[in-house]
Amino acid sequence: MAKVWLSIPFIFALTSMKTVHDRAAKRVLEFTEKVIQKKRLRFKAEKRDMLDEKSDDVSDNKHCKMAFLDLMLESGMSDTQLRDETMTIIIGGQETTSTELSFALLMLALHPNIQEKVHEELDAVFGEDSRAAPSMFELNSLEYLERVIKETMRLFPALPAIGKRLQEDIHVGQYEIPAGVDIGIFIYETHRDPATWGPTPHHFNPDHFLPEKCRSRHPYSYFPFSAGLRNCIGQKYALLQMKSVLSTLLRRYTLVPGPGHTCIEDIELVMNTTLKSRKGFEVIFNLRNNNCV
Repeated sequence: MAKVWLSIPFIFALTSMKTVHDRAAKRVLEFTEKVIQKKRLRFKAEKRDMLDEKSDDVSDNKHCKMAFLDLMLESGMSDTQLRDETMTIIIGGQETTSTELSFALLMLALHPNIQEKVHEELDAVFGEDSRAAPSMFELNSLEYLERVIKETMRLFPALPAIGKRLQEDIHVGQYEIPAGVDIGIFIYETHRDPATWGPTPHHFNPDHFLPEKCRSRHPYSYFPFSAGLRNCIGQKYALLQMKSVLSTLLRRYTLVPGPGHTCIEDIELVMNTTLKSRKGFEVIFNLRNNNCV
């Protein structure tokens, strides 16, 4: 159960959690500023080195792809903007992705027929090579695995709810909500609405994301990375990262559920900042085809 009242600043400030929050925020801020300072010094040194090189070498360097933080340093952002954007990347790209990967592994363990289809796709794309790092072409070829990931994010969005501040007045049913109000959007329930997902929205079915089914749905019926102008900046990277990890693991292993999970109904969810399984993720990894680890 979510404690909605804690989202009200003056109430939250009266709780012991405020002290814990401030201490954690301070540590994250200090870490982020160290990352920026280290990168700023390296960035300045690299620019000096480029100026010392011959013009041909400088021309070549112009075609090198720059890291995200390098681009921000070159953009002229203020220190506050730079800090906030860096914190978004550091925080947003850690626990959310690991949470989704954990749920995906558990879903595949609980649905051996779906896992078998993933194995067949991986064998078709990679052959017998279970060790090679996947290329971008190979990752983009994994259409069924992508549907598995998207279905995992539908049932178990890493962020079960998000907040938005209204930029204009809106009407919801008989209610009018004025601009400037902060609202909460419950992604978890939206992703399980029978009006959109059919009579069995709690079932794990990757075919929900067949192209023809996606085209027929409202664009905001599925938004694990939020939506609109302020959606997740790292969503494409996160999807590639999950495909890379899952394809590497599943080329080598077959997954079976641990004793604590026999069906999807056994999963008891805890809704904090990110969605969690109260019992953890009990999955057993068995080698495929006598592969060596």
